[in-house]
Amino acid sequence: MKEIPNLKTYQANKALEIFMENIQVFDKKQEDYGPYNICGNPHPELGVAFRSGDKVNRLMNLFLKTQGEPNNESVLDSWIDLANYGIIGQMLHKGVWLEPNQ
Repeated sequence: MKEIPNLKTYQANKALEIFMENIQVFDKKQEDYGPYNICGNPHPELGVAFRSGDKVNRLMNLFLKTQGEPNNESVLDSWIDLANYGIIGQMLHKGVWLEPNQ
């Protein structure tokens, strides 16, 4: 595992805090869904891109048409999912989504 560098800016330190919160959500969802909901199709990276696009479209719709918080998934939940899809996409692209023995 790589060592985390000494972060110098306020924004980088806050980003790391938020990332740690997001990764906890990521871990809980992986316990529920497992890795094969992502890589079970022939083009997993494309699938993650579509899911990310769905989140962006949902956010745009909420910002343009909704007053206050939505009835179901919050705006923050959508941002968390979008950030985590970015991590999943990177893992797929680097070939590290599945454990070596999977």
